[in-house]
Amino acid sequence: MSTLEQFIHEVDFCGQVASAANMLFRDLAAGDPAAFPFGEARVEGFGTGAVRRKRKDLRIFEPAASGGRLALCGEVKLPGTPEGRSAFDDRLYQDAAQKADNAGVRFFFTWNVNEFVLWDRSQWEKPPLERRVRAWKLGLTLASPEDVARPENLDFIRTRFLPDLLRDLIDIIDECRLRGRNKCRRIRPCMLTNLILI
Repeated sequence: MSTLEQFIHEVDFCGQVASAANMLFRDLAAGDPAAFPFGEARVEGFGTGAVRRKRKDLRIFEPAASGGRLALCGEVKLPGTPEGRSAFDDRLYQDAAQKADNAGVRFFFTWNVNEFVLWDRSQWEKPPLERRVRAWKLGLTLASPEDVARPENLDFIRTRFLPDLLRDLIDIIDECRLRGRNKCRRIRPCMLTNLILI
């Protein structure tokens, strides 16, 4: 396969992630979908007119039986792009935080494919790095959209990384739902010793 055939755009990557996530949600929620925190992942535009067509984002919603509200949103950037250098990129973080503020959701994420970071909007009084709930490393080092597009890397993301990530996110969201808004034991600032900012 040529390099041109292996290139992937953010929207295409998010679409593949949403499709894989929806299959996992169906499997994990088979017993009681209403009790499950996630119902559907979608790639959606926001804004109006041309902006809506240009801006597409990965969003995760509650089950329809629970209201179908937005549960999690964020920003995805591919490695090899200026904002995709780090999941801690300030502009990436600010864009994701603004989306969460606009949508009124507690948790949001930044993801540069190599690393997924979950942030807690309710910690607004703390500096941004202390709002970090947890970071998940892919376990591969992908340097470009071409690396992401390689079939073996997409398969690894869909079958190895994504299932573990979603189970952890489900545990975090479930614990918060059970314990109440500000009583999540698992939600605490992460250690900053392994943080590398670019």
